[in-house]
Amino acid sequence: MQKYLTKCHYDEEKEPYCPNFRLGYIADKARESFSQLCRTGGVIGVFINWKCNLDIDPSNCKPTYSFRRLDLRKDQVNSWFAKYYNKNGVETRTLIKAYGIRLDVIVHGHAGKFSPIPTIISTVTAMTSVGICTIICDWIMLTFIDKNEVYSDRKFDEIIKEPPVPISTELSYITSFGSNHSDLSEGVPL
Repeated sequence: MQKYLTKCHYDEEKEPYCPNFRLGYIADKARESFSQLCRTGGVIGVFINWKCNLDIDPSNCKPTYSFRRLDLRKDQVNSWFAKYYNKNGVETRTLIKAYGIRLDVIVHGHAGKFSPIPTIISTVTAMTSVGICTIICDWIMLTFIDKNEVYSDRKFDEIIKEPPVPISTELSYITSFGSNHSDLSEGVPL
């Protein structure tokens, strides 16, 4: 594996798993001039996206790469650093301004595999929220249980309704208007 990684170079078709990129390839994919990047420096984002379905063959789980310049083109990406040394007993420094290409690697990934347990839990939760479980339980009790007649008689027992008791006229008048006759006869507003 180590020999493979030291010799391979990324190719979308031939070597999709090789993580070695040429800087010219990265600059080209980011739509930048490599020679210009070498002179002024720049920040390039390397976006690696993994979307894997673990139910199928692992060879289908390949990363996709995209590249984009992240810095403003007018700003030069550089850094200053000093190199200290002694020259004839005197401490001296050389100030160096370095331009370079910085690569920011950003990885996104999503992988999933089917599992019956979460599927069953989600299905039962949905059924109970809608009330389908009651219907299914009733159907099972009425279809497959030995004493389904007893369950049916209890389930669909009709309530015998007695005829309503007639309400007296005065009482119905009070309940409809919220008052009694004397208030209305005197002309008192409600």
